[in-house]
Amino acid sequence: MSLLELKAEIDRNTDAEVSKILENAKLEAAKRVEGAKVRSEALRDEQKKTLRRNLDSTAKAQLAVLRMNRKGELLKLRRQWTARVLEEAEKRIRKLAEEGGSKYQELLSNLILEGIINLKGQKFIVESNSRDLETVTKCLSKISEHAAVKGKGKVQCEVRPAKIDLGGVIVSSEGGAQQYNNSLAARFEAVSQNLAGEVQRLLFGVGD
Repeated sequence: MSLLELKAEIDRNTDAEVSKILENAKLEAAKRVEGAKVRSEALRDEQKKTLRRNLDSTAKAQLAVLRMNRKGELLKLRRQWTARVLEEAEKRIRKLAEEGGSKYQELLSNLILEGIINLKGQKFIVESNSRDLETVTKCLSKISEHAAVKGKGKVQCEVRPAKIDLGGVIVSSEGGAQQYNNSLAARFEAVSQNLAGEVQRLLFGVGD
């Protein structure tokens, strides 16, 4: 082989080797680019998922706060309206007691009789405020008759003044061992819990 032929063979081999190296380099570069692209997309997807989770958490927290605020406002509204109704009921009871009349006299009679029936013995002390003393005294004759019908036999009642708001009576056994608080304030306090529930049911449908 001549010198020129040898030089040409070396050039061809060199070109082939260079081409091979360049092709491998291109393939490696393409793989790296593709890998970087895949990693970039995966990172972007993970960032999107993280953002969605954060947004969902924030939205849920805000929704929970709104629900709590709404519930708090509703409870406040219920309490306000219940208080207004109970206040109006107390005003009407007070007005009935202050005006006196046949309805209040009948109410006092029933309150006294209830106290007598629920206590033991035949001798009782009936306490009322100074305004109602005269009315209570007038009621006693008929109350004795009603008590006898109810199986209490002949009863004796002593009327005494006491500090009783609104009105009504407090009936005690002789000696004060037993007491039946039938003052209007006590009766109103006892029924206010059930009345509050009924008010909320009527106004807001609670319990339906």
